Amino acid sequence: MLLVYHLSPEQVDNGILFDRLMSDKANTMWRVEGKHDPAVPIIYGQLPTGMQETVQVKPLAEGEFYLVFVASLVGATFRILDGKVVVIK
Repeated sequence: MLLVYHLSPEQVDNGILFDRLMSDKANTMWRVEGKHDPAVPIIYGQLPTGMQETVQVKPLAEGEFYLVFVASLVGATFRILDGKVVVIK
């Protein structure tokens, strides 16, 4: 499972509960589930072979914060600035 979630600035600083992350469809920007070859990159909005879209992709916005969560890996927080992804540490 791969999930991209829109974070508020407060959530960037304080975190978000896993239950809310999984149930809040309004702020879920994209969610796909199924089998995926980890050697093949996933491109935002392009449904990978063998996966199904459980939350339809929404456009990402400049200056907003997002969390990308992969069920088998640790997630990361990022922001879009000047049209590029900036990882928040």
